[in-house]
Formats: sequence, C-alpha cells, structure tokens
Amino acid sequence: MLLKNEAGLRYKEYLVIADPHLGIEREYWAKGYEMPSQNKSILKRIKRIKKDSEKLIILGDLKHNIPNITIRERKEVPGFIEKLNKLFKEVIIIKGNHDGNLERLVNGVKKEHYVDDTAFIHGHTVSKKALKSKKIIAGHTHPVYAYKNHLGLKQSKKCFIITDKIIILPAFTELSAGSHELAKPLRKHITNEERILLDHTKVK
Repeated sequence: MLLKNEAGLRYKEYLVIADPHLGIEREYWAKGYEMPSQNKSILKRIKRIKKDSEKLIILGDLKHNIPNITIRERKEVPGFIEKLNKLFKEVIIIKGNHDGNLERLVNGVKKEHYVDDTAFIHGHTVSKKALKSKKIIAGHTHPVYAYKNHLGLKQSKKCFIITDKIIILPAFTELSAGSHELAKPLRKHITNEERILLDHTKVK
C-alpha cells in the first residue's frame, strides 16, 4: 500500500522507504550552502508513518558520500540505525550504490531481500532471481514528475512509478532533485508505467 503524502509504502508487516542519503548536507556545505543535518527530520518522519509496522526495509543509499565513509557518517549512521532498532523489531538495509563499506558501520546490510515472491532491491543492479519474482520493489531512480506551472516555469514533484511487476519509490531524502528519466538496469523491464504523486494523483 502506497503511503499518502510520504515517500514510502507498507507491505505486510514492513514499512519500506528508499534513498534517505544520510549526510547529503555535506555536498551542499562544500558548495557554500548552510544546511542543517536532516537526520532528526528523517527519523521524525519515520516515527510518524510507522504506525503498526513491525519491520523496516531501507531500499539502499542509506548514506550519501561515495566511495568513502566520511567522519560524519562514521559518527551519525550507526546512531541513526540504533534509534531505528528501538522502533522496529528488525531493520533490513539493502545495499545501494552510495553504500560502499556500509557493513563496517551497521548490521543487517543485504544485497536484496525477499518476502514471499516479492524482491526488495536498490535498483542499480538487478539479479536473475529478482527478475523471476512476481513483484520487484526498488529505489535508486529518485523518480519525479516534471511539468510547467501556470507561469511556464519548470517544476517537479516526487512520484511513485508503478507497473504490473515493478514499483519504484521516490527518494526519502528531501534534498534530492530527482529524475524524470528511468535509471538502468530496470528501465528496459518497464513498460506502460503509471506515475502517481505523493497525494495519489495519477499523472502521465
């Protein structure tokens, strides 16, 4: 079930989110922008949407910096996951392309995860096993719906991408511009996709 007005979904006892990109503020700081840490805000949002979900799946890119782990990530990421472990019976972290050496910081890191015949992956790679699953739930693409407003200015809104087999979640971080284009390698497996905004409006 897609969450309304939030970038996530519920699947059985799981709350599922993608791409929190902890530490992304460092990229803005390097460009001269003053940006507070988003960790507390992200944790607060997770608490708000948790409801009766017993387990949490993070579909990759838990952290932002690549290829190395920053001093800030080394300090903040374990503490963030420790707080999540107090909220959920289990926290499953799918490894994304930004998660190099993440296993040094936290437990529960997996390449992919399966619940019945549904595969949970990041989306920068896809295994043959996942492709044989009945359903794939992924992140990675940071999908948005791009449009022009009444003034003719380009804007974008986060959206879910839905097909009969594949669901791609928008990025949970608020600091990602997002992409209107589908990312490889799932792109070639997606046809007749439907884009649904966070308020559940269907768009083309």
